[in-house]
Parts: sequence; structure tokens; C-alpha cells
Amino acid sequence: MRVSTQYNAAPTPCNASFDGEVEDYGIVVAAGASCTVPSGLTAGSITSTSAALSWTSTGAVSYNLQWKTTAGSTWTTVSGVTTTSYNLTGLAASTSYQFQVQSVCTSSSSAYSSPVSFTTTSGTVTYCASKGTSTAYE
Repeated sequence: MRVSTQYNAAPTPCNASFDGEVEDYGIVVAAGASCTVPSGLTAGSITSTSAALSWTSTGAVSYNLQWKTTAGSTWTTVSGVTTTSYNLTGLAASTSYQFQVQSVCTSSSSAYSSPVSFTTTSGTVTYCASKGTSTAYE
């Protein structure tokens, strides 16, 4: 882009001699950075009551995590997660769950990722010691 000024008159684009100044500037027009949808979602260290959830960094300021039972229709949202992992606790044994993650950037947010499923393990069963002396009680 060329900017010109002329003393005591309006500059013209092709004036070869004048009393003024001409400055040339280079301008780069680029698309703004978009807020990327998180990927690489995984659930690990799954127990009967918890799961360690993780995903690949998008460089976002923070993340919103949503989770629900697979059979359920209502998502529970955990906002403002500042790392790429979250330990989800308070789950029910032998239950299938889904989770999805959204990037929160400085001026916008991404869409939520596709949901990923995991199933908690069965609960521990504790048996009492037998006190009977007869197989008739079995």
C-alpha cells in the first residue's frame, strides 16, 4: 500500500514531482486463528467409581468437559478445566458413560468433540466367612 502526502495540495497517484512524502507499506491479510475442536479423547485408569479422562492440547485457554451415562440425555458440564486431563469421580459401577470436550479460546469457543464412551468396572463383592457346619445351609 502506498501513502502519499503533498504540501498545500491533494496528492495525485502518478505525480512525478511534488513537495511531499511517499511511504510504502506491506500488508498481510490472514484468516484469524480458529478455536480447534479437541481430539485424541481417551478414558484410562477406569475403576468402579472413577475414570481418568484426557485429550490432545489445542492451545486453548481452558476446556469445558461434558459427561453423561450413555442411556441418559442430560450432560453434566465441568467448566474451566485448565489442563488436558480430568479425573471424573462419583461414577456408578458397571455403567457405560460418554464424555466430550470443548476448547475455550481467548475470543471464541470450539464445537464439542465427538463423544467417547467408556464403562466402569464392576464393584467389589465381599463375602462373609462361612459359619455353618453343614452343607444343607449352602
